[in-house]
Amino acid sequence: MVLKKQIMIFNSARLEKKFQREGYLVLPLLSKLEVTSLLDFFKEKYNIDFSGFHSTHFLKDAKLKEEVHHKIASVLETHLQKYLLDYQALFGNFMVKAIGGNSRMPLHADWTYVDEDCYQSLGVWCPLVDTNKENGRLGVVPKSHLLRKNLRGPQIPTPFHDQNEYIIERYGKLLNLKAGEVVIYDHCLLHFSPANLSKGVRPALNLVMVPTEAPLFHYANRGGYPKIEKYEVKGSAFYLNYTHFEEPNTTNLIGEIQEDWLPFPSAYLDEQLKSSKLEWIKALVSK
Repeated sequence: MVLKKQIMIFNSARLEKKFQREGYLVLPLLSKLEVTSLLDFFKEKYNIDFSGFHSTHFLKDAKLKEEVHHKIASVLETHLQKYLLDYQALFGNFMVKAIGGNSRMPLHADWTYVDEDCYQSLGVWCPLVDTNKENGRLGVVPKSHLLRKNLRGPQIPTPFHDQNEYIIERYGKLLNLKAGEVVIYDHCLLHFSPANLSKGVRPALNLVMVPTEAPLFHYANRGGYPKIEKYEVKGSAFYLNYTHFEEPNTTNLIGEIQEDWLPFPSAYLDEQLKSSKLEWIKALVSK
């Protein structure tokens, strides 16, 4: 990806190079005490009846969402600032999988938060229990952040929709993480998660990090695609008072964009992603 403004994300050239090449990094971040504190907080606050996959973002209780955000940000942000240059927390959520086959998370890329010709926004995913092949571990598609960009938000179609299973089977990489490790990823990176077929709930958290200087935007399709509505966002309050099951506050609407895109054909995906699969297989075999 070529940015119009070459802004460093990490204070380490080694981490920066690896991140820009693969689209994600795995780092140890939280102590056992911090994981326990977050897990206790989750058990205390998340007395919610749900099935499948559930996020704090789905809730209509803005007060609880704000409390969750502040707790997550207060624990993670200081650690993250040891690695990141001029980034700040935007909003944090619990990402929870109940037991059962309907907890599978399909292939997707997270919403667009910034002008991605100029900036990179980040997702930080952290499990509060060790993840493995039974309990819904995170899967990533290395280098998929380099695919052609499309705006992402509620009800906006994706150009890779018809290729979801093809991409996962050929290029997906499943990550076994310890509780307290984090995946820091470009929001353009394609990722997914199998169902939680273990005997317990799988709690994780996600924190959105954005460049301190970047203007923030939200994009949504309210039935007029390929016209996409563009909203101006002022900090965390927009997300804490909004769920993607509802219409955004139209007082924040600043314009419409006509997005014309073509679906990603298999040949294009193979050309862009084939090297990433080969590289990590070679690394695995050489160990």
